[in-house]
Amino acid sequence: MPVLSPEELVDLYIGESNSAATEYDFRKALDLLVFIDKSDSETDVESLKLKIWCAVILRDSWTDMDTDDPLEKSKDTLFYKTIEHAFYDGVDIKDYLPSVQELLSCEQLGDLRHNPSFKYLVKVGYQHIQTILGID
Repeated sequence: MPVLSPEELVDLYIGESNSAATEYDFRKALDLLVFIDKSDSETDVESLKLKIWCAVILRDSWTDMDTDDPLEKSKDTLFYKTIEHAFYDGVDIKDYLPSVQELLSCEQLGDLRHNPSFKYLVKVGYQHIQTILGID
């Protein structure tokens, strides 16, 4: 049996075949990115990171969320649980997450990226994270 590449391992963690994926699975997938040779022209690490974050977002139903209390509602999402898990493990979150603009424009999110409630929830969450981390 051949050894799986980091990209293939990422797909095992985040793919639809792992329908019970938790924040720990997505975190493991993100942690695998450090093992990818950045000089390898076949693999774009930033695109793979964005793919992971989009996959984590798509595991939750964002369009049905109440936006009256966005922080409270969104903290139950796999997206924010993954961020929280990494934060408590000492990960540098500003390097771990794509920019909010990059995330909201990602085609992998499909129609969700055009949903005003989703955009609002993500932007509020990012602002909250920046406040906690003291990032301008």
